[in-house]
Amino acid sequence: MKKTLILMLVIAAMTLSLFGCTSEADEAPDGLQVCINNESEGFVFYAPENWAIINSGDVWAAKVSAVNSTSISFVEAEMPIGTIPEYFEKSLGDFTDNIKSSLNVTLRDSACTFGNANGDAYKYIYTYKYQEYDVVCMQILLTHGERFYIFTYTSFGDPADESSTYRQYLDAVQLAIDNFKFIEKSGVGEETTYEKDADGYNLVSDSTIAGFSLYLPDDYKVVYSSGFVKAKISDGANLSLSKATQTGVGIIDYLKLRKDELSDFATDFTDVKIEIATEIDPDGEIYKNWKFDVLPEKNEGLTFGDLEKNRIILYEYKYTFNGKVYCVYQMMGVDNLNGYVFTYTALEGEYNEHIDEIKIILEKVRF
Repeated sequence: MKKTLILMLVIAAMTLSLFGCTSEADEAPDGLQVCINNESEGFVFYAPENWAIINSGDVWAAKVSAVNSTSISFVEAEMPIGTIPEYFEKSLGDFTDNIKSSLNVTLRDSACTFGNANGDAYKYIYTYKYQEYDVVCMQILLTHGERFYIFTYTSFGDPADESSTYRQYLDAVQLAIDNFKFIEKSGVGEETTYEKDADGYNLVSDSTIAGFSLYLPDDYKVVYSSGFVKAKISDGANLSLSKATQTGVGIIDYLKLRKDELSDFATDFTDVKIEIATEIDPDGEIYKNWKFDVLPEKNEGLTFGDLEKNRIILYEYKYTFNGKVYCVYQMMGVDNLNGYVFTYTALEGEYNEHIDEIKIILEKVRF
């Protein structure tokens, strides 16, 4: 089970706002759409209609649009030791100092309901400053059976102000909360049979849904495969690949935003390497106001499936979070219609162990 602190949902609200994927079509109550129908885990999570679905890994989320990062998310977390109120209070200590300095909890330990959940549920509302924004988060921490979950609504403004962005979308968010459904799990314990390529790699994606064909080694565990794919390599390493349906930014701008956002929550953020496969013009427009600690290097062998060489970029970086150092190998590229993001993340001591295999996976993917 994934261990997820409250802070991770705040990170998700910021870092998932750039690239996302659409959910498969499904029936939903009026005013809502299916964000994820997770039959294997036993729940259906709805989002307001017309919001962009931005699921990533095992964080299920949606935001208003490419230019409005008001969002909702749902994630399973490790069952807390002690009560939910005790868990919440302890989690506040995980925020970085720049957030703690402006953090104000306006509602805590308010008993509530969450869809058809059969356990305890408590609502919390808190605000803080993020760059020039007044951020407000409403979170519901809940149990269902023997499992623990966190729902987060992140928006902007004063929660007491009727004209705030937070209040503007609150009714739609409440509709999603009220209609959340825990369902009977299906397919538990069933073995999935994959088509294999000549090297024995499994075809783990459906190109008609995801927009790509992704091949993974037999010992990788597929966590989710639909509009995007998330796979577990080991307890300390995982990968994901998604199609960006609404980016709103170019690749270099995305890299800059990614660095800025993570730097506000993680510590010791370090640019390791940026590579492109084509000639580098140091006087080009793209390098004006360069915000990275490393300059791009040319790597003619850089490959991201069958995407054109002049439309891909590699960004390697590392950061410290919750006392652990994570290394990231992130490949981004575009074709005529979409952008794609491949992310390999591993603990620092394990990172190099899988990197050669990751490069093979990137060669095999087809868009």
